[in-house]
Amino acid sequence: MRKTQVLIIGLFLVTALQADQFAYIEPALARKALAVLQKEADVYFFCEPCNEATGKIVRIKQVDEIDVNYEGRHEVRINGQGIDLAYTYIRRNGKWKNLAVELGQKPSMVTAEHNFNHPPRKTTEDR
Repeated sequence: MRKTQVLIIGLFLVTALQADQFAYIEPALARKALAVLQKEADVYFFCEPCNEATGKIVRIKQVDEIDVNYEGRHEVRINGQGIDLAYTYIRRNGKWKNLAVELGQKPSMVTAEHNFNHPPRKTTEDR
C-alpha cells in the first residue's frame, strides 16, 4: 500500500514538473516566438503531458510578449493569455509543428508534429 502511494505521488509530481516548460523564457527566445506568431492566423494548443485527449485551435487576434518580473524572463501571449511554447503548434507543410521545437528548443514529453486532422475542426475564441 505504501509503495503504491509513493508511486502515485511521484507520478503526480513528474506531471506537475512538466507542466510549464517554455512559458517563462529568455527575452531573445520570446522575440523569436513573437516574430513567428505574428505571421500566423491560428495556433493549436495541445498539452500531451497533461493527458489531454485533444487540443484546441485558437484564432490569433493579438500576440505580444511581456516581462514577467521573474529572473529577467518573458512570456509570450496570444489574445492576452500567456502560452507555453511546448504546447503550442503552428501550421507548417500540412502538419501542426511544435513551436518550441521549431525554435530549436527541446521540450520533453511532446510530439514534434501532428497531422491537421488531429485537432478538432472547431475554432475556439476563448483565448
